[in-house]
Amino acid sequence: MFLIQQKQGEKLVSELNIEISYLSSDKYIVNEDIEATILKVEPEIRTKSIKDIHTLSIETELIKNPYIADVDVYKKVNGEIHVMIKQRHPIARVETSKSSFYIGSDGGIMPVSTKIGSHVMIINGHLKNYNYNDLIGLNIRNSEESVKLAQAFELASYMHTNELFNSLMEQVYINKHGEFEFVPKLGKHYVLFGDMSRLEEKFSNLEHFYRQGISQVGWDAYSKVNLKFENQVVCTK
Repeated sequence: MFLIQQKQGEKLVSELNIEISYLSSDKYIVNEDIEATILKVEPEIRTKSIKDIHTLSIETELIKNPYIADVDVYKKVNGEIHVMIKQRHPIARVETSKSSFYIGSDGGIMPVSTKIGSHVMIINGHLKNYNYNDLIGLNIRNSEESVKLAQAFELASYMHTNELFNSLMEQVYINKHGEFEFVPKLGKHYVLFGDMSRLEEKFSNLEHFYRQGISQVGWDAYSKVNLKFENQVVCTK
């Protein structure tokens, strides 16, 4: 057994296989980007023995890329190195006077690309004036310093997973009272969601209103749809 392992360990790298999983058509990273990063860690990778390749070092360097949500690098006994990448999938774009950045579905922060513009929900309003460089490596879900932004992301994430809201809503706005408002793509109204209390109830009432109520009066009938009151949808013309 020892002799077999030794023989396998002396085998040179025969192939570098890179596979990137995309959840949308937007490609923020491609195979060439990944290979360039790997060559920074292992510049002689194609001429080295498979046993001398440090997969953990490659993973550590790759995961620094904000467009990467997960990475797995492993070796096979035939000399192949496999690099499995999961691209971070943006679901919201935060806009402040200082910067603009994406939040991925996992809560990770992503810079805005100059090459690709994802059509996602906007989060803006009375937010802390975040600078992207101060947020590098941060996960919004676990941030104690960005509670309001984390809550806005939670709302955007909820709507992203709902077929109706995902197709209808385009903006989460934080007003001067710290309350959340939604701006739909259709109609002349906005939705006053309020705080994070009774979240499921509010979304259920709003979905019922859009599926059953608004068809009776038309999309332009109201200027405000208020969900703050328990078990009620209060509309203002």
